[in-house]
Amino acid sequence: MGCDIGFGTWMTHMVPYVLVMLLISWGLLLLLYPMNNDSMTLEIEVPKTFSRDFWIVAVVFPVTIILWLTGKLTHIDSNIVALIPFAVFAITGVFASSDFGKVDWHILWMVAGGFALGTSLNQTGLADTLVRSIPFASWSAWVLILGAGMLIYLLSTFISNSSAASLLMPMLAVIDTAMADKMSVLGGSGSLLIYVAICCSLAMTLPISTPPNAIACATGLVKTKDMVKVGVAIGIVGALVGFLMIKLFPMVPA
Repeated sequence: MGCDIGFGTWMTHMVPYVLVMLLISWGLLLLLYPMNNDSMTLEIEVPKTFSRDFWIVAVVFPVTIILWLTGKLTHIDSNIVALIPFAVFAITGVFASSDFGKVDWHILWMVAGGFALGTSLNQTGLADTLVRSIPFASWSAWVLILGAGMLIYLLSTFISNSSAASLLMPMLAVIDTAMADKMSVLGGSGSLLIYVAICCSLAMTLPISTPPNAIACATGLVKTKDMVKVGVAIGIVGALVGFLMIKLFPMVPA
């Protein structure tokens, strides 16, 4: 089930998409929250000599990226690659025990609550009932992909995007495979999952929607109402841009 897409292929399509969305987001923020100052000064102290930890991170970071990009050649699972920095940093002492005390654990507990809610929906069968109650098979490819995108966008708004993806992706993969003929007009089988992944990542309306939102909200400088205002706008625009990308530049063969 699903679609086999390499890290490099994903990056070649998603990096341009991210750049476009960054420009749109920046313009929206300037429009809704114009700056009062004409200039901003940011002072960054650059050390004259770099520490041992610096060189460890400087080596591990590009190696991790290279392993992700060459996954089809090395046959190393991307999840295994993601664990390499943590293992190296723990062994070499880059991560000290005191660093864990600096973590905002209340934010992690809130995000974990989203995962727990997603798991509960899955294990109780409620999520499966909700998906099966929607007549996907009778929909056209256009309505199906937009409906699935909206469904996971709404769900990931309240239970975190990672939880929503792990919850709905297996079920949507079955639907995507079963409706491969219909999906040919939008890039073939796999386009549904790609678009759903995009819409899932666009959910940033509430603090619980994604960990970075929770971290920003914890500073006290960002209010939930501000997140809702910007998050809804970015969600709508991002979904439309993502749909055009799926249609014009398919990632999987039709």
